[in-house]
Amino acid sequence: MSDNPSRIKQDVTVLVVEDNWLFSEMLCEVIQALRPHWRIYEAIDGQEGLRFAQTQQPDLIILDYYMPLADGYQLACALKLHPETAKIPLILTTSEDYMHPQILRLRGLCQGALYKPFSLVQLEQVLNQVAPQSPVAGFETTRGESFAVLAAA
Repeated sequence: MSDNPSRIKQDVTVLVVEDNWLFSEMLCEVIQALRPHWRIYEAIDGQEGLRFAQTQQPDLIILDYYMPLADGYQLACALKLHPETAKIPLILTTSEDYMHPQILRLRGLCQGALYKPFSLVQLEQVLNQVAPQSPVAGFETTRGESFAVLAAA
């Protein structure tokens, strides 16, 4: 995918799954400032996040690792098991060491990762890399996903 901001879809639905309400609110506000046309929803734990994802099928999910009821790894595994949610891009947020074995496994299920504390620049870079792109003519899939076309220089 291209990280050209002009190619990023305007009508993206994002689910933020985070049990720390203060961090969740801050993250949602920053994303809304960066992408004012995106619709952002919140879930406070993995179970609520899974229910929302299965019924609403957001375009992107940002999930924390440590959460009650179902952690980020359990949520990511459950999402990958269901055809309707298996292809939703995931971004991990965590304060855990990036070499922690469970984080390594979870990173394998996610398309991006942010290690707390992260900067505004890091957030924007990950969003540009992972966020759903506007379809390239002739390359739209049945779910509205698109494929970046890279031209050799």
